[in-house]
Amino acid sequence: MVAVVVEPAAPDTLPGQIFVAHADLTQLSADAVVLSTSTNQDWVGMMSGAFDQAFGVAALWERAKEGGAHLNEIGDVWWLPLETEAKPRGIVLSVCTGPASTLTRREMRSLPVKAAIREAMTNLRASGATHRLLIGLPLMRLGKGGDIRDPLGSVQDQIAAARTALDELAQSDLWQSGADVAFAAFTYDHYQVALEARRLEDQQPRVQTVLPPNFDLLVRSLRNDESVLFVGAGLSAGTGFPTYHEMISRMAQRLGEDLTGADQAAYLDLAQWFRDQYPGETGRLVADLFGSHNTAVRPSLAHYLLMSMPVRYVLTTNWDDLLERALGALRRYSVRVITDAQIAQTGRRDGTFVVKMHGDADHCADLDNANDGLVVSRDDYDQFFTAKPMMASLLEGLLLNRTFLFVGYSLRDPNFRQIHAKIAHTLREAKQPAFTLIFESLSEPARKQWNKQQVFPICIAGNTKEEQLFHLACLLDHLADRVAGDSRLYLSSKPRTEKQAETSSLQQKLRELGTLLESEIEDTLDEEQARRLSVVLAFLTDQGWRPKRVSLSTLWERLANASTAPEDRHDCLIRALAHAEQRDVILRLKNSLDQSTL
Repeated sequence: MVAVVVEPAAPDTLPGQIFVAHADLTQLSADAVVLSTSTNQDWVGMMSGAFDQAFGVAALWERAKEGGAHLNEIGDVWWLPLETEAKPRGIVLSVCTGPASTLTRREMRSLPVKAAIREAMTNLRASGATHRLLIGLPLMRLGKGGDIRDPLGSVQDQIAAARTALDELAQSDLWQSGADVAFAAFTYDHYQVALEARRLEDQQPRVQTVLPPNFDLLVRSLRNDESVLFVGAGLSAGTGFPTYHEMISRMAQRLGEDLTGADQAAYLDLAQWFRDQYPGETGRLVADLFGSHNTAVRPSLAHYLLMSMPVRYVLTTNWDDLLERALGALRRYSVRVITDAQIAQTGRRDGTFVVKMHGDADHCADLDNANDGLVVSRDDYDQFFTAKPMMASLLEGLLLNRTFLFVGYSLRDPNFRQIHAKIAHTLREAKQPAFTLIFESLSEPARKQWNKQQVFPICIAGNTKEEQLFHLACLLDHLADRVAGDSRLYLSSKPRTEKQAETSSLQQKLRELGTLLESEIEDTLDEEQARRLSVVLAFLTDQGWRPKRVSLSTLWERLANASTAPEDRHDCLIRALAHAEQRDVILRLKNSLDQSTL
């Protein structure tokens, strides 16, 4: 372990923030991630198996023990460096459960968190990292060996411990450019608990970005599934994928051209020359740079915060698969739509549709230059709406009825300009607003001009790219919290106020109803029974009720198996997937959904 030298920190750095996300730590682009463990390190837990599969933690720990590593008591930590240029750069093992000790309940919750944050920062700074750090932590002690009967109190103590750790480290030389903590909840239930715990601890991220007066309209639209997310390359900044400029530079080098002084318009022309001179190679280049074989590149915190929104349509001009991977990690069933022929799928009522407006890196390498489906060059942009009329129709139809949120675009971005040129009239006629998060300043006259066109820019604060990405995460976390609204803990938490206690008898009756329902949902249900019981289960599920004998995922899967109507079966399978926790169950449910037809 690395010794810690405490020195005063620079006073002008941004304060450390505590983020909460529904995310998979093994698939999060963080500088370091924490794996909570017990004193016996048996690697049989849900997250232990996932970490071992993703990083080979068991073998790393065996080698560390040969060098003298030990984890004997609650609060012990150990750093396992990862030999990679990608994030994360290392894993902190943190003991949070074990044999009875003299520690208080609060100490058992707090010590592993504080020790893990300090251990991560110490080793990352020692390795030469000077940038603002992001440390991903699990919600510890929420299983049977911990605080399963008091999840809210447990997470409150963990968030308070993280706040204390960041405040203490802000006074040391480890702080430098600062650091943030992201608590990643693997299940949606725990995500709701964490949101409520953070509210009670008053640790929501500070939003310095100026929000438009009608921001509440965006919140309501997202909460009611009346919005569409439109995602650009800016969301993938910092994850490890190359930028558009870097791709064009590769093309320019092959062509022997100099990019000095070139603007976005020149990039489109250069891409056209590359297409014309090297037929078929554009698809292979995009596949090589952005394909899913680049597994070391992981979704960012911003990806998870955005994909936690309850939307059915995600449109994107990105070629990578980070959106789909984030949705998959959240156990949300995603349907990738790449061609015009696949647009018909978006009429289904299930899943989240990821519409790849400009093509997909995994479906272009083996196609010829004319049919690779990519929008890269001047001709591709000019011919987009005639070459993909069904996508154009889908876009126009959604604009008439839904609120759009653009993320990852500049107002000068040719992607945004192309879409806006097509939709401007529709937006004005439909009086339907569109919001866009931008990394650029905007004069008041320019803002008013955009507002007249029903486009409301939200200028992300920050003077550097690092600061802007930080403030983007703060804004998305704030938005996700607002959209989630009151946590659905009515049937899963004890009354904490006198007003809540007044309804405790109703809570008890609904819990008793849940117990009866659990016994009713057996493997021998007929279709009509399954349909009726699914309505009741959906209500109880949405109010936070959870069964005691089997998992909620199991109940939904039983209802799916009893349903012969494709729509009912599909809906139940999607519910089952959303609440699945074991990876073998997740894979089985995804396979069932892929094979089902509507």
